[in-house]
Amino acid sequence: MHTPIHALRQTASVEARRARERWNSPAGETTHTRVVELIGDRAGEDFLQADFEAGRLPVLEDMWDLRGIYFGNKQWTFPPSDTFEAIDFSFGTFQKVAFTKAYFQATLRFARVENCRFINCSFQFTFFYCSELRNVTFERCDFLDSNDFVNCEMYGVSFRDCYYAANLFADCSFDRQCEVTPSTPKPLNVASIGEKSGTSHLVELYRAIKDAYSSGGAYDRSREYFFRQMEAARQHATPRLRDQILAFIFKWLAGYGVRPIRVLATIAILYAIATAVFRFQFDTQTALLLAAGALFTFGAEADKLASVAWPFSVVYAITSFGGIALAALFVTVLATVFLRER
Repeated sequence: MHTPIHALRQTASVEARRARERWNSPAGETTHTRVVELIGDRAGEDFLQADFEAGRLPVLEDMWDLRGIYFGNKQWTFPPSDTFEAIDFSFGTFQKVAFTKAYFQATLRFARVENCRFINCSFQFTFFYCSELRNVTFERCDFLDSNDFVNCEMYGVSFRDCYYAANLFADCSFDRQCEVTPSTPKPLNVASIGEKSGTSHLVELYRAIKDAYSSGGAYDRSREYFFRQMEAARQHATPRLRDQILAFIFKWLAGYGVRPIRVLATIAILYAIATAVFRFQFDTQTALLLAAGALFTFGAEADKLASVAWPFSVVYAITSFGGIALAALFVTVLATVFLRER
C-alpha cells in the first residue's frame, strides 16, 4: 500500500538537509562544477575515483556519493558502458535533463526528477525509493535485473517501448496521465545477453500498476490494468483447462467484473436469441413481447405458450433464469465499478 512521501520524509530529513546544503558551500560549488565536467566527459565506471582520491571533490564522503546534487538544463549522451555504476543520487534533484544511452546502477532515495527524458538507457540494480517523478519519459529503455520503484509518486510519467525483465513497481502512486506500454520482446540496448521477455511476471506487473493507479485516484486506469492482470493470469498462470474456460466465460460475460457494458451486451444477445426462437411460432410483435416478458420477468404474452409445443416453454424458462442472473450480475459489476473505490 502506498504511503504519502511526506509521511516518510521526516525519517530522513536530517540526512537530506546535510546532503543538499553541502553543495551550497564554496567547496560544494567547486565539487559540483567538477562533477558536471566529468559527466560531460561521458562519465564511465568509477568516474569519480581519481578526482576523489586526489582531493578535488572535497564534499564527497566516498567516490560514489552524489547525494543531494542538483542537475538542470543538461543534455548528455554516453557511450554504452557503466556510466553511473553504484552512484548514490539520493535526495538529488534532476530538472530538464536528457540522458541518452546512459547505464544506471544507482540509488535514488527521496529524489526529485522533473521534466526529464531517458532515451535508450539501461537500468540494472537501480533503486528508486520515495522519489517523485513529474513529466518524465523513459523511451526505448532496458530495465534488466533487479530494478525497483518503491513507494514512488509519478505524475505524467511514460514508459514507452521499454523492456522489463521483471516487475518494476511496489506501492507506487500514478496519476491518470502515466502510461506503461507493454514490454518489448527483448532488450533494445544490450547486445547478446540472451534475455527474452517472459510472461511469469506479467500478473505481478499489472497488479502493481493497477494498485498504483488506484492509489493515485485514477480508478478508470486501475480497472483497465485489473483487466490486463486477469487476462495475463488466464493466459499464463492458469494451468487447468477447466479453469481457463471458466475464466474466459467470465471475461466474455463481464470483463472480469469491471466492464458492465459486456453484461448489457450479453443481455441483448440473449434477448435476440429468444426472439428468434419465438419467431418460429409467433409473429414478430408477439415474439418480441414474449422474449421481453421472459427476460425481464413481467410475463407479457406468456399465456400463448399453452398453444405451442413444450420446448418453447423451456426456452421461456431458460430466458427468464438468464435475465434474472444477468440483471443481478449487471448490478454487481456496476456497483464494483462505480462504488467500491469511492
